[in-house]
Amino acid sequence: MGTYMCLGGYFSRRALARKSPEAFIKDRLYRLGLPTIAYTAIGAPLCAGIVRAWEGSPVNLHWLIDYWREQRGIRGPVWFTATLLCFDLGLVAYDRLQRVLYTDSSDGPSGSKSDRGINPLKLYAGIALCSISDFCIRTVYPVGAVLNPLKLQPAYLSQYIAAYSLGASVSSLEDAIPSLTTSVGLLLTSLSSGFVLFHGLKDDPSSTAQMAGGWNNLAAAYALWNNANGDTPETI
Repeated sequence: MGTYMCLGGYFSRRALARKSPEAFIKDRLYRLGLPTIAYTAIGAPLCAGIVRAWEGSPVNLHWLIDYWREQRGIRGPVWFTATLLCFDLGLVAYDRLQRVLYTDSSDGPSGSKSDRGINPLKLYAGIALCSISDFCIRTVYPVGAVLNPLKLQPAYLSQYIAAYSLGASVSSLEDAIPSLTTSVGLLLTSLSSGFVLFHGLKDDPSSTAQMAGGWNNLAAAYALWNNANGDTPETI
């Protein structure tokens, strides 16, 4: 999911550079908002209805009304389009703020210049901050807990924001690819945190739930491993 968020930020930044903020927002609402609403209102109940019919349960208007009445937010995989839409709206707000702050500056708003490649120190610092943030968030919202109406897992929110911001800040996708040396550092970080997870789960297989969140070493190791790999096993 980190890769998808990075790609979303990259293409959204390029689209915003070609369009006015109003046109960009209208386009995002059409491309992201409309599919989100359509799937939640029609696609999700259609899939649920097919499953019910296959199981021999009744599928009628009364059931459909009850289904809609029980909705508390987004349903299914369109949580991603809904979240990306929120990030895109935030990008517009950030871009406008930058234009106000740099009105008299020759540098212009953010996005007009970018360093070539990823600065290793900034990358490692970002991973550390995301890991600490995720670890703290998961003490309240463990992995699997979602927030309505987006059905977003707060456990991975820091990574999503960081990945989207990275994509929006680079001038080309090649700049978002770590160098060989940086990749080796990420690999070592992943292996070391993975070893802690493996060792802990090997000693006590029932401790898997501790990875989801809490003040324990498995939750801390998983937060670091997850961000070092840029991977989010999102299943909502």
